[in-house]
Amino acid sequence: MCVCIDGFLSSTCRVISGVPQGSVLGPVLFIIYINDVSDDIVGTTTCKLYADDIKLYSFVDFSGLSTDLSASLNNLILWSKKWQLKVNINKCSVLRIGKNNNLGDYIFNNDVIPREESVTDLGIVVSRNLNFSDYENACVSKAHSRSFLIFKGFASR
Repeated sequence: MCVCIDGFLSSTCRVISGVPQGSVLGPVLFIIYINDVSDDIVGTTTCKLYADDIKLYSFVDFSGLSTDLSASLNNLILWSKKWQLKVNINKCSVLRIGKNNNLGDYIFNNDVIPREESVTDLGIVVSRNLNFSDYENACVSKAHSRSFLIFKGFASR
């Protein structure tokens, strides 16, 4: 591998694995690499992929657990082991939306996936009761901070 800038080539370096960060090829190869992850999602569980994030969700009945979601998580464990792609459990969470659904935990690789009262997804804060006041408060706070910085630049208002 080498780099070309303004027609000049750097010295070559042997690369036996990986893709250079920032390359056009990187995202395409990653999509090809994880393309089959959704094949192992079963039943009523829905899978959404965005970049390197995967979201699984399912309807949960009064028993408190979704057997389809548990099976999909187990299949995801097998898929990640097969493709040697480690899942960071610290970036995983369970958001239970609605009432009376606090029963049971979901397990991933012998770790309990932590429950959260709210999660941030693509910059939007979603709470378990679908109240967006946390998101609104964060937006107002950010607006106040930015307006303070703008006004700080003026000697007189």
